[in-house]
Amino acid sequence: MRIAISHQQGRISPVFDVAARILLVDIHNGRTVRRNERALVQMDSLARARQVSQFGVELLICGAISWPLENALSSMGVQVAACICGPVNEVIKAYVNDKLGDPAFIMPGCLDRQQRLTTKKEGSVNKHNINYDTLVRITKAISTIQDPEEIVLITVEGVTHALNVKGCALFLFSEKSDELKLAGYYGLSDEYVDKGPVSAIHSIASSLQDRQPVAIFDVSDDPRIQYPEAAIREGIASILSSPIIIGDRLLGCLRVYTAEPWEFTLSDVNFVQAVAQLVGMGIEMCRVNQGLRESIDVLEMMQDSTAAQLTVL
Repeated sequence: MRIAISHQQGRISPVFDVAARILLVDIHNGRTVRRNERALVQMDSLARARQVSQFGVELLICGAISWPLENALSSMGVQVAACICGPVNEVIKAYVNDKLGDPAFIMPGCLDRQQRLTTKKEGSVNKHNINYDTLVRITKAISTIQDPEEIVLITVEGVTHALNVKGCALFLFSEKSDELKLAGYYGLSDEYVDKGPVSAIHSIASSLQDRQPVAIFDVSDDPRIQYPEAAIREGIASILSSPIIIGDRLLGCLRVYTAEPWEFTLSDVNFVQAVAQLVGMGIEMCRVNQGLRESIDVLEMMQDSTAAQLTVL
């Protein structure tokens, strides 16, 4: 069992979101067998959660923690014991002796939240806060990143963790072939994404023709699924597909995949629609900026040529 403890000057750090270091502790048969310090260099919620997960941590013991970060950790298989305080060595001893829930180790004002010592049950997470965090992060990426591929990757990973689903993929529509070309994905296997060309006519077609979101509850029993066998092998149960529309032009679609049958709520649909429009605008901005840069280069070349001619004259 590997636990991680965020600490500062020998005590639990008050806020994990800004903690600079964690102590990795390996416990076997009720005894501490190894300790190792690690620096936390990531501040973004998803990036910080991923870093902790990569350390092989099964349980994080920390002070206060934001909902988005706690949910991201949980979705990556890291349990969170939050609102813990006290000297690190005493906290480790309390954990080994199953006394971490004693009032002496609970932060002031958190005695009524001892249920947070284990991962939250599904549905108890404040999804609105998580969704807002994801929207803000994608918006920041659009405003600062000029690489459409990076924007797509940030989007599909963010949606997957925000909704705590199996995976997410973004497709771009090709008018020449009437196909959806995969632009980026997260949480899906290479075998599944390489299953074959995705037809814009037969693959959940109504979401593109009617330009409205479409939810598939059971992929094994829905004629709108182009590759049902591949979806079943992948462990996909339900799909939500939202078109990406810029002006009157269909740019592509954003799809969410779940491992369990999922009755998508209006909130889920609205969130995916909002993200789809944001990433669509981001991709379009990258295209426009690229064209603008090319135009500026042409103008500069023309100006240089004119100046050279005037010099000769």
